[in-house]
Amino acid sequence: GGGMSGRSPSPVPRGHRDESPPLRERSRSRSRSPPPLRPIFVGGFDPYTEVRDLEELFSKYGHVNRVDMKVGYAFVFMGDGAERAVRTLDRTEFGRDYRRLKIEFARGDGSIKRREQQRRDVVNRTPTPTLFVVGFDPFRTREGDLEDFFSKFGRIIRAEIKRNFAFVQFQDVEDATRAFKETNGMKMDDRMLTVEYTQQGGRGCVLRAIVREIFSVVVVVVVVVAIIIIIRQATVLSSHSLRHLIPKIPSHFLDMQPKCLLTP
Repeated sequence: GGGMSGRSPSPVPRGHRDESPPLRERSRSRSRSPPPLRPIFVGGFDPYTEVRDLEELFSKYGHVNRVDMKVGYAFVFMGDGAERAVRTLDRTEFGRDYRRLKIEFARGDGSIKRREQQRRDVVNRTPTPTLFVVGFDPFRTREGDLEDFFSKFGRIIRAEIKRNFAFVQFQDVEDATRAFKETNGMKMDDRMLTVEYTQQGGRGCVLRAIVREIFSVVVVVVVVVAIIIIIRQATVLSSHSLRHLIPKIPSHFLDMQPKCLLTP
């Protein structure tokens, strides 16, 4: 017979399997893939809320990938920590108006969008003289531009811009109602406006927040004044005690002086 060197290696028997994991599985075990991003619906915050405010709030529970800010609500996209953030932050007070947040995982059935539209419908059932306006160009639009845009519907008492939204207050509710019906969805400088009535409850919340801030300032002032009074009283007492001690020193010295003189 021929030599063994020319033979090909014998095949692996059918009953035997290589137990070493494939290269793909080994690479997966070394570096775990990041968890999928989950969109979180956030509603109920006040108009002063910005993207960075929500990022700071949610970043306590994990990495925030991005925040999509809408009119009156937002979507926060997170991976790790999303469950704990929803469980912890739902129904918590937030913002300068101390409003309770509504936080839940977003669903793809459009229920959140319908619920937000229902909220707007409820808000807009009760006309108020002040309109909430958003959607204009925050870099180019000035308060005078808003006054010119809305003055065609009636007399304007004030037009105040706050970051990327504004409040336009009419003298008469009828004029505000007409402006709301005409301008909601209208374009201003090629930007579509969203207009709503301001909530009466939101105004009360603002007033309560202002009262809280004033109260905190008063407390700080009272504490500072009390500290100043205590320091002044302590200074007066210390100076008064020193005045009593200074005359006693010469008298003690004089009492001891004859004994010193009599010593040989």
